[in-house]
Amino acid sequence: MPDGDESGRLWPDAATGRTARGVLLAALVVTAGVVAGCGALGGDGTPTPTPTPDAENRLRANLSASPTTVFQRVEDLVGAELQAYPGVRVGTVESENVSRPFFLQVVGPPEDRSTLEQRPVARFDGQTITVDRERVAAGEGAVIEAELAYYAMGLLGRDHGWTGGTDRPHGGAILRQSYRYVVDAYAEQHRPEAADRPAPYGESDASDYEWAREDAVEYYAYQWVSGQVDSPADVPGLLTGESPPSDEHFLADDADEPMALGISLNTSSRYRAAQQRATTQGAVTTQAVLRTGLDEATARQAAEGWGQDRYAVVRSTDGNATGVAWVHRWDSAADADEFEDAMSTYLKGRREETDDLRFEVRRLDTDTTVVVTGPPSFVDATNITYESGNVTVGVGTGP
Repeated sequence: MPDGDESGRLWPDAATGRTARGVLLAALVVTAGVVAGCGALGGDGTPTPTPTPDAENRLRANLSASPTTVFQRVEDLVGAELQAYPGVRVGTVESENVSRPFFLQVVGPPEDRSTLEQRPVARFDGQTITVDRERVAAGEGAVIEAELAYYAMGLLGRDHGWTGGTDRPHGGAILRQSYRYVVDAYAEQHRPEAADRPAPYGESDASDYEWAREDAVEYYAYQWVSGQVDSPADVPGLLTGESPPSDEHFLADDADEPMALGISLNTSSRYRAAQQRATTQGAVTTQAVLRTGLDEATARQAAEGWGQDRYAVVRSTDGNATGVAWVHRWDSAADADEFEDAMSTYLKGRREETDDLRFEVRRLDTDTTVVVTGPPSFVDATNITYESGNVTVGVGTGP
């Protein structure tokens, strides 16, 4: 890349670089969806107010080098070049709601509900990275610099097609943690206090809700990525190679191929789908949910026979009731037995935590289970049938 703006002007009005092309917001839509776990790439294109000189000076003082140098350092680590450098400025970054109804029902909300709203370190609108002014004022230079390095990886991935198997449900975790691996290598060289490797359950300060929702997948994906590469220069090859068929490979090298499992949802006029996905929560999340209520060995053993899972989140039209149906297909009847026993124990603990929800685990076939959670009216109204690898969830439609 050509030399950037090293004069101290950290906020160029537009991207600069080898090519004079503009960075189209639409080109980042795919990247935004898969790297959102570490400061979402995205934005509505809302113009960012011009930063004050004080804000500029504070950001300059917070960083070990200019943003351009940060981007160049990342380029050097992975051996690839950005097509254009984004602008960087200080502005307002809005908080985002990170609550997920599936985990609120199955695991329960965090004790500190304020954590369901989080403010990213920065946002990207297609051309400019806006760094949160409150982070700058607080002097969080290491965090900001790590975020700029992370964005550099996201933009390099977009420019060079490092998709990391994002066509698979777990591909986003591989992509995010590959970027995080590079950011940690950057931190070791330039900002040691910014290194932020994911921690296992029990060593992490995450709530049970956060562990099940995201942190477990991020931790095990990071461990998997670290086992596949020796240095940041290997990351592009990892992200252009073939990804494993499921996140069960994060837990076991000899994991089987996922099994076939389809899901359809039928509801009466009193209910609607709040979230119905043809994708999977995965083996890691299955283990993580159990781990929030059971010991490590029991949770691990109960999730080992994972073959596939699907889920639906359903809400009443009046908004007063939300329920979940979570279906698993297991490698064998014995694996289904083990999960059913462990989940029954887990759900007993959940029943003791709340009086207004019902929790059931049902057997649909010798190798297939379903967990149903929600208000009693939802659970009573839910009828689930299974045939030849296909599940039909009926809510309010009768037996």
